[in-house]
Amino acid sequence: MTEAFSGLSQAQAQRLLAEHGPNDLQRPQRAAWLRRLGRVLGEPTLLALLAVLALYLFMGSRGEAVLLGLFVALVLTITYVEEGRTEHVVEALGRFASPRAVALRDGEWRRIAGNEVVPGDLLRLAEGDRVPADVTLLEAHDLRMDESLLTGESAAVFKREGEGEEGQAWAGCRVLGGQGLARVTSTGLKTRVGELSRSLARIEPDPTPFQAAAESVVRWLGWIGAAACLGVVGLNWGRGTGLVQALLPGLTLAIALVPEELPVILTVFMAMGSRRLARHQVLVQRLPAVETLGAISVLAVDKTGTLTANHMRLAHVLPAAGATQESLLAAGARACEPEPFDPMEREILARAGIPSGRIAKEWELQGLPPRMGHLYDDGRLAVKGGLEGVLEHCAPNPAWEAVRAQAQRLAAQGLRVLGVAEGGVQGQPDALPGGLALLGLLAFHDPIRPGVPEAVAACRKAGIRVVMLTGDAPETARAIAAQAGFERPDAVALGRDLEDAGRAVAAARDCDVFARLAPRHKQTLVKLWSDQGQVVGMTGDGVNDAPALAQAHVGVAMGERGTDVAREAASVVLVDDSFISLVEGVRLGRETTANILRAAVFVLAVHVPIVGLVLLCLFLRLPPLVSAAQVAFLELFIGPACSIVFERSRSAEDAMARPPRDPRAPFLSGKRVFYSVLQGGLILAMVTLTYLWAMARLPLPQARSLAFTALMLGDLGLCWTLLSPAPFWKAERWLNGWFWGVSAGVMGLLELLRHLSFTAPVLEMPPLNGKDWVLALGLGLLATLWYEVPKLLPRLA
Repeated sequence: MTEAFSGLSQAQAQRLLAEHGPNDLQRPQRAAWLRRLGRVLGEPTLLALLAVLALYLFMGSRGEAVLLGLFVALVLTITYVEEGRTEHVVEALGRFASPRAVALRDGEWRRIAGNEVVPGDLLRLAEGDRVPADVTLLEAHDLRMDESLLTGESAAVFKREGEGEEGQAWAGCRVLGGQGLARVTSTGLKTRVGELSRSLARIEPDPTPFQAAAESVVRWLGWIGAAACLGVVGLNWGRGTGLVQALLPGLTLAIALVPEELPVILTVFMAMGSRRLARHQVLVQRLPAVETLGAISVLAVDKTGTLTANHMRLAHVLPAAGATQESLLAAGARACEPEPFDPMEREILARAGIPSGRIAKEWELQGLPPRMGHLYDDGRLAVKGGLEGVLEHCAPNPAWEAVRAQAQRLAAQGLRVLGVAEGGVQGQPDALPGGLALLGLLAFHDPIRPGVPEAVAACRKAGIRVVMLTGDAPETARAIAAQAGFERPDAVALGRDLEDAGRAVAAARDCDVFARLAPRHKQTLVKLWSDQGQVVGMTGDGVNDAPALAQAHVGVAMGERGTDVAREAASVVLVDDSFISLVEGVRLGRETTANILRAAVFVLAVHVPIVGLVLLCLFLRLPPLVSAAQVAFLELFIGPACSIVFERSRSAEDAMARPPRDPRAPFLSGKRVFYSVLQGGLILAMVTLTYLWAMARLPLPQARSLAFTALMLGDLGLCWTLLSPAPFWKAERWLNGWFWGVSAGVMGLLELLRHLSFTAPVLEMPPLNGKDWVLALGLGLLATLWYEVPKLLPRLA
C-alpha cells in the first residue's frame, strides 16, 4: 500500500528540479529573432516597399526615402511584435497542455505538470496515463504497458514490481490497463526516449483553414499585383516617362493590391483566442479548433462530471435479503481499486475502510452494463457494477425482481445505482465466474452542476443540440436530462439500439439521451451525426474514448479526470470538466470567428480605395493622391486596427442567438466580398469627389491633405461600424476604448507629421485649417452613417 512508501517534500522537489532541470526532452530551439525577422521581411508588401525606398535613393530623393524608411520600420516592428506575441502564447499553451503526473508530495497526492517530475518522485500510474519519466515499479496491479514508442511492437507488455525489464517503465509509454506505484529514476534527456529526442526536427504546425484561405487570397492578389505593376510601368513608359519614374506608381499599385495583413492577423487572432479560451478553462491544443468550436451544431457530453458535479455521495446502502449494510459495504470496498481515482470508489472506501488481504487477480471493467471484480488470496471474489451486469454472475434468486424494481425507482430519481455481489472461487479462472450471491445495492447522489440548465438553454437558443452520452441506466439518464433542462429528456436510446443500422440512424436523429453506451457506440454516433451534416463536439475521458474524440470535429477531453491518451486525441481540453465552461468556449469560438470575418472584410475594404485612387489618378492623369509612403502609413493603421481593435472586440449581442456557422462555407463568401467592395467603393467615391473639388479651389498640397484626411476618417468610420452588428446607438461600440485609442494614435501621428518641418514637405500634406477639418469630419461622419444603413433595413422592413 502507499503508506509503505514515502514521497518527496515540496522543498526537496524544488531542489531536485533546480539540480536536474525540467523533465523536458530536447526541444528544438524556438524560432530565433533572426528567423522571425526573415519571415517578416519575406512579406511581398514589405519587399515592394523596400524596392520603392531603393528607387527614392537612386533618384536622390533622400527625404522621401527616409520617411518611407521610417514607416517601413514601424510596420516591420508591429508585424515582428505580433509574430513574437503569437509564438509566446502558443508556447505557453503547449506547456500547459503537456502530460500530467500524480505525485506524492508532502504526504498528499497532487496532480502536477509532467515537466515538474524529478528523480525520487513517487508516482501513481493508472489506465490511460503516459509515463512521464523512467521509473521503477514498486507496486503493479494488472499493469499493462504500450511500449511501441521504443520497441515498435504494439502488443501489451505486462509489468510487475521487481528487478529487470518487467519492473521498469519508460518515459513516453502508455498505461493500457491496471494501476501501479513507481519511483522516478531518470528524467528529461537522461531517459531512454530522451536519448532519441536529440535527432528530432522542428515540426511546423499546419495552417488553419482560415489561414490557408487567407494565404491563397494573398497569393492570387500578389500575382495580380505583379501583373498590374508591369502594366502600369509599361503604360507610363509608353507615355514617355523614364523607367525609374514609371516604376514608382507601378510598385505603389502592387503594394496597395495585396492585403498581406490577412495571414498575420489570422495567426494573431487564433493565438489570442486560444489564450482567452484558456482563461475560461478551455485549453485549445490545435488552433483550428478555435474556428470549429463556434460551428458546433451537436454537442455530445458525458453525464458524470460534465453535467453533474462528480461529487459522489453514498445516499443509500440497501442490503439484499440475508446481507447487512456492513457486509455490503465491505464487499463493495473489496471490489474497488486500492488507490482509486473514481469518486464512487473513494466514497465507498471512505465509508467501509480499506479492505484487508492481497488482490490475487483482477478483472477490469467489462461488459454492458459494465462490471469489475477482484479475487483475493483467501478465495473471496467481490464484483460491483451495473445491476444487470452483476446479476449475470449471480445464482438465480426469486428476490431479484424486487431488487430490480428498487434499482429502477432509485435511478428514476437521478441516482447512480451499483449492484454488489460476492462469493468463493476455486483457483484463478480466466473469465469472471458466476454463482455469486447478490449482497445489495449502493446508490450515489451526484448533483447537477450549478448553471447547467441555463447553459443548456443558451445552447438551444444558439441552435446547438445538446445530447447526453452515458453508460448509466436509462432511468438515471432520463432524470438527469430533465433536471438539466434538455428539450427531449424522454427521447432515450440504448447502446443496443445502435447495433442495427436503421435504428441507429433514427436514434441519432430523434434522441437526445443515450444510455448504456459502450465506447464503440460513441464513435458510431459521431459518424452518424457527421453523415447527417452536423458539426460534432464530443467530450470523453478514457482510453476507449480516444477514437471517438479523434473522429469528432471538436474532441473535448476532460482535464481533471481525463487520461493523457484522451487528452492527446482531443483538440480541446476542458480544464475543470464543466459543461458551463464548454458552452462559454463555444461562445468565445463564435466571437473569435466573427471578429476574424469582420477584420477580413475591413482589410479588403480599405484596400479598395487605395487601389482605386492609384488607378484613377493614373488614367485621368491627375497628380497622385497616395504615394508609397502614404500607403505605408495606412499599413500602420490597418494592422493595429485589426490585431488590437477587432481582436479585442468582445461578444456581440447575437453571438449565441443565431445558428452556428457552416464550416464548409468559404472563408470569404461572395456576400462578404461584395460588402467589402461596396464599402470600399463608397470611400473611394467620397475621396475622389473630395479631391476633385479641392483641386479646383485649393492649392494641390492642401487638396491632397484634405482628401487623405477624408480617406483616413472614412476608414476609421468603417472600422467603427464593423465592430458590432448592432446599430450605432447601442453603447457597446461607444465604450470600446481600444478603438478610440488607436484612432487617436493614428490621427495624432498624421497631424504630427504634418507639422514637423522635416516630414511636412515630403508628405506634401500641410496642416488643415478649421474649415477643412469640419469638412473632413463631416465627410467621415456621412460615410459612417451610410455604413449603418444595412443594419437598419431589416428593422425597418
